[in-house]
Amino acid sequence: MEKIIFETTIGNICIEFVDGYAITIYSSNDPVTTAPKSPKAKKAEKELVEFFIGIRKTFTMEYKIEGSDFKKNVLTTLTTIPYGKTISYEKLAILSGYPKAVRAVGTVMKHNPLPFIIPCHRVIRKTGDVGNYGGGKEMKRYLIDMEQSRL
Repeated sequence: MEKIIFETTIGNICIEFVDGYAITIYSSNDPVTTAPKSPKAKKAEKELVEFFIGIRKTFTMEYKIEGSDFKKNVLTTLTTIPYGKTISYEKLAILSGYPKAVRAVGTVMKHNPLPFIIPCHRVIRKTGDVGNYGGGKEMKRYLIDMEQSRL
């Protein structure tokens, strides 16, 4: 396993890799990684830094989604939400093929191991409220506003 920590405009981010695939991304208070990085880790770092400064709208880094078919399907469907756009949890459930599983879809998003890459921040409540987010509501609102301002 490879683990890198790097600085972004929103703070330090950690990415963990297994067999060259990103499997987990999260905020970290740990110091920035100074050890040499694999080419795939360098690419992932570059893409996330570019995303946060507004010059990247899509990701090409390699990642792996682990879990049940339901979880994989919901997270894969999330990747189809365009940059700067939002949809409701209900719409995500429908698009994922599980129209009656809105709460279960929300639970999958709560445990999204690859935020930003798999853009769970683009899913909001049908009332327009941003809803919950692992990084906090303020971070979710920041990400939505950041993307929409750069369209």
